[in-house]
This record gives sequence, structure tokens and C-alpha cells, in this order.
Amino acid sequence: MSKPKNLQRQKEMFKLVEQWQNSTQNKKQFCRDHSININTFIYWTQKYKKYQSEKNNSNFVELKISEDKPKISNSQIKLIYPNGVQAEIPTNTNIGLIRSLINL
Repeated sequence: MSKPKNLQRQKEMFKLVEQWQNSTQNKKQFCRDHSININTFIYWTQKYKKYQSEKNNSNFVELKISEDKPKISNSQIKLIYPNGVQAEIPTNTNIGLIRSLINL
């Protein structure tokens, strides 16, 4: 199976896991109603739980790319921290300094 198909399958199964979590059904009932093998569903619930755990414990900070085209002469990188603090720095700033700012 190629990666795009794997990713599509993961999205489909994670959506089903979320539907089950929001339902009042147990796994067995949910699988019967959706024609899913119970063992397959258990496998995907475990993968979903691991994915959510890794997502919540990630050291990465989400970068949002603005749709606005920056002015070449005045280009800046805008860092927005989870606590709401914002920092704007020139795009020609030393990469080491940018890295240290991201890891604050």
C-alpha cells in the first residue's frame, strides 16, 4: 500500500474512532453497525490513542503561513507563542537565533 492510501485509510479510520468516541455504543455494537472487524477497529483505536498522545506531547510549535505576500524589502518572520506573546524578526536573522527563539 502506498503512503497516500495509508494516509487516506488512517484519516478514514480515525474519523470512525472519533465517531465511536462520541457515540453511546460499545466497540462491538459500533463495529457491527459499521461493518468493521472488531480486531481491526481495536488496532485503529490504539493507533489513534498513540497519535493523540504524540500530538499532545510534541515539542513542535505550529507555524501558520500567512496568505499575504510579504514585501521583499520589509520581510519578517512572525513567531506566535502558545501564551500569546508575538515576536517579529527580519527574515535575514541568523538561523541559530531563530532556532533559539522557537525553542523558548
